[in-house]
Amino acid sequence: VECSDYPPCNTTECGFDGGDCLIDGYPDCHVDWPHWVGGGYCLRMYNTEACGWDAGECIEFNKKYPDCDANLPWKIGDGHSDDYAPY
Repeated sequence: VECSDYPPCNTTECGFDGGDCLIDGYPDCHVDWPHWVGGGYCLRMYNTEACGWDAGECIEFNKKYPDCDANLPWKIGDGHSDDYAPY
């Protein structure tokens, strides 16, 4: 099953590509690239309650850095100096 990531297929009106874009266990997580939820890295755009904090991948990050709004949370503390907005 492959989700058509781009509108108009991944919309409420189209049943989220006939159900192909729905994420098991996260029925309210409606994102452009659902296959990235739980994909191995904590990603800001999926770090939401509806997406289960990126299927659990952001839980430790959120505990350690509760006010950090990094675009790429998984890069925090990776041993490299990353200074990209918004952090």
